[in-house]
Amino acid sequence: MQPLNAPHHCINPHCPAPFPQPAHHRFCQRCGTALLLRDRYLPRQRLGAGGFATIYSVWDQQRQEEQVLKVLTEPSEKALELFAQEAIVLRSLSHPGIPRVDADSFFEISTPSQTLYGLVMEKITGPTLETVLLEQYPQGCPEALVQDWMRQAVQILRRLHRRHIIHRDIKPSNLMLRAETGQLVLIDFGGAKQVGEARDSTRLFSAGYSPPEQVVGGRVEPTADIYALGRTLVHLLTGEPPEHWPETARGLDWVQPGLISPPLRALLAEMISPNVGDRPPSMAIVARRLQQLGPPRWQIQLREQGQRLRRQIQRKTRALWRRGIVPLYRASRQTVEQGVGASGGAIAGFLLGYGGGKVEQIGARGAAALTDWLQEQLPGVMVTVDERFWVVMLAGFGTGYGMAWGGLGWRSPLATALAGALSYGLGWLFWAGMPYSIDLRLPLCLGLILLFFVCLGRREDVGLGLGMSGAIVLGGMGLMAKYWGLTVQDWGAMVDLEDVMLSYGFWAIFALLISIGSSLTSHIIAPLWRRYR
Repeated sequence: MQPLNAPHHCINPHCPAPFPQPAHHRFCQRCGTALLLRDRYLPRQRLGAGGFATIYSVWDQQRQEEQVLKVLTEPSEKALELFAQEAIVLRSLSHPGIPRVDADSFFEISTPSQTLYGLVMEKITGPTLETVLLEQYPQGCPEALVQDWMRQAVQILRRLHRRHIIHRDIKPSNLMLRAETGQLVLIDFGGAKQVGEARDSTRLFSAGYSPPEQVVGGRVEPTADIYALGRTLVHLLTGEPPEHWPETARGLDWVQPGLISPPLRALLAEMISPNVGDRPPSMAIVARRLQQLGPPRWQIQLREQGQRLRRQIQRKTRALWRRGIVPLYRASRQTVEQGVGASGGAIAGFLLGYGGGKVEQIGARGAAALTDWLQEQLPGVMVTVDERFWVVMLAGFGTGYGMAWGGLGWRSPLATALAGALSYGLGWLFWAGMPYSIDLRLPLCLGLILLFFVCLGRREDVGLGLGMSGAIVLGGMGLMAKYWGLTVQDWGAMVDLEDVMLSYGFWAIFALLISIGSSLTSHIIAPLWRRYR
């Protein structure tokens, strides 16, 4: 927005004190020149001067934006002709690569000493290619960047040539980049002419960039812009202006081995040929040749960014699957399998011990035989094995099988299942044979079972597994005791199989708690421990 107290600038070239002018004044206090032009434009700052014009920044009260005012200071008819020609050309064009000019932007400005002419156009904020070359790439711009600018310049010039307009002054200082978007903009249309004019009466040319026919004041065609664009690109690629390269009968001797790719070098050699007939006849031909050089830089960058993003997503997805989802899935599957196995084993043990018929007879005989063997091996220890032993032992068998199936323990599910049956059986025998109170027997029994199962894992993970599984089991049982009102005697009754349904639930819950601890240890905690210790 325009500051309310911003000073103004008098545009009269003969004003003794053009700046600053108070913001509330409508006329210069020193020379009387109007400060508000066409009741719309307020000159703010002198930007510079060149050729036959002075450039100012102005505030457009109608558009509420800053624009550029070009004031003709050369009183000759030829200068006025060129100035009016620029206004006509710019008003007839609409392209992001050409400064915007409104229909009423060309007008007279009366001063006490003379009549001036002004042209208001869009202000392009950004550097020229000449500035970019000097400040960022003094040894020459990258080929990919120059190709990008070349494609944009060709599209702008194609628009001009379709309107039968020749720019006649293409060079790095007349090509700007919009700071917001990087869009290339062609400026300074003071030398533009209509195609077909016999001779160039003004003899306008820029040394090193204009073609020979334009330098001598002859007839110019669109190929003149092709020549000037080619020389501009050579300057951008090499960092050296065209006049620093030797001229030969065949044209500019600028090629350095390995400087640019052969296809672009061949195209530029044709564009800067001194002979008009050897140049590409139109910008459309140049555009087709450019397509053969490959996609523009922004497409290459977009494709590369898309490929990098796709690879990053794939890596992160694989890492998430490998380090997060897979371990959690395995742990969850193992937890369910152990719970199902423990419950199924407990049911099978109940059928073996209490199922009736020959099955119960086999269970009873087995229990009696085991009792006799233990009394022979452990004299003085009174341990009586009854039908409840098979319920506990088969619960351990099912838990071990589920653990092996879930990826833990020995390779053989049967061996792991037998180890589970042995650990549960020994734990129950320890429970049944100890002459202590239930407060001591229960944790010792559970600890023995935990130790057996943890030892099925990796040797270096035994400590972690024992600690994690013990914490999970004791913590889980403590939470259930708190929220369900269970006491140590209630847990003991479950282990003692006084209530069959509660016993099944106990062994299933116990297996689930062991599974959570062992799964977390094997799939998550132990790998992290081995990696970061």
